[in-house]
Amino acid sequence: MEIERVYSELINTTEEIVIEKSKKTVDLDTVILMGSNHNIRNIDEVRNKDSDIDILILSEGDPFQIHTEYKGVKFDISIIDHNDVINFILAAFNGSPTASKIFSSSNQWTVIRDKKGIGISFVDVIEKTYNIFTQACLPNYSANNIFLHNIAANFTDTRKQDASESFFAYNRLSNHLFDYISKLIYPFHTSGSYRGKIFKEYIDDFEAQLLLKTNDFKAVEDSLVLYYINKFTPVTRTKYRAITYSPSLEKEILSGNIITFYFGFDNLISESIVMFIPEEEFFNNKNKGLYKLLDLDGIIPFLSEDQLAVYNLFLGTISKKYLSSDIKERKHVLSLIINRFEEEGFGKTIIESVKAILMIKTCQEISKENIFIDLEGFKEWLLELDIVLPSIKHDNDLPENIEQELPTLFEYIKRSDFAKEKEIKIGYIFFGIISALRIQITDLDL
Repeated sequence: MEIERVYSELINTTEEIVIEKSKKTVDLDTVILMGSNHNIRNIDEVRNKDSDIDILILSEGDPFQIHTEYKGVKFDISIIDHNDVINFILAAFNGSPTASKIFSSSNQWTVIRDKKGIGISFVDVIEKTYNIFTQACLPNYSANNIFLHNIAANFTDTRKQDASESFFAYNRLSNHLFDYISKLIYPFHTSGSYRGKIFKEYIDDFEAQLLLKTNDFKAVEDSLVLYYINKFTPVTRTKYRAITYSPSLEKEILSGNIITFYFGFDNLISESIVMFIPEEEFFNNKNKGLYKLLDLDGIIPFLSEDQLAVYNLFLGTISKKYLSSDIKERKHVLSLIINRFEEEGFGKTIIESVKAILMIKTCQEISKENIFIDLEGFKEWLLELDIVLPSIKHDNDLPENIEQELPTLFEYIKRSDFAKEKEIKIGYIFFGIISALRIQITDLDL
């Protein structure tokens, strides 16, 4: 058959390239076409065109990548160890361009050789992992702090009188803004034209905004930057400072040295407890020298300053009310709040986010302990990753002030222009609440 001849030619060409470029002999028992040319029927279709043939080889050994042009055809070849799926997932989570590219091609695969029967299993694992992460929302408080600081600083610098300084400040502002938005809407690394596909897919009005002034690219860019700063980052500077939490701080609270505060996590994987206190109160505190400052913030994308103030007040109410409560009581309150989220139709994002956190925690632990789990073993574990949120409906159990404020937060979520905006708000608000209650994911009865 013609297609078999094309696949055989691709495999032979790939072997020649790998031997020539790497000086290594690589097992080509499992070869997968991925990306936009995964259903190629003739190599001449991409000859002398700005389009790569992306090939993935599953082979035991150290991973490496080759990008080259061969007889007028561009090849992008990735060699990875299918049994090192744990570290491969961690690499994608941590922003590896190669791992991210493979995950991002999860719906564009063609297995053209699979002598060991592992190709389909690998594709299946990648697809399931990709679906979990793209439906989840995991706030990154440290990254947000850096991005928002740089966006605010460079936005101020664009107003400088010196034209050269203003030009480069604007260029950097644009880069920081769209890097930030990219990390909010998509869990894997993006760059170049592929980022355009992601923005078009997840931000409903992006293409319309891009085409507002088609004859003036600079005007389009100006319009986009200002529009998306106002939309995604209406607040760029937090009024709260984050400090490491310790038992001694509870004494500070009970003695009245700390009045306004709410609890949070440094990140959703390590889940170390931090405390946010207003900047003014921090600098006026006589014991501030004993506090360890952290570069974190609790700003939620899309929320205005007034909305953020309501949210912070809500977290403060929860943090104070359950300051001295045991874990059982705090878990009970959380189960009531989860029920409210589910009643509003927000449960899906929370479930997928919890799955993503459990996956990363598990992968990190396995990697740290140097435990070997092959592809099939991980696939079995993934199939069992089916969770049910601890949700209880007791209409009169929530304190009145908490019960009254939840609908306001839900209204902020519903007031979204596109689906990904809603998911981002759900993730930030829910995980803000769970951290204010000082409940870790592993504490939950899933």
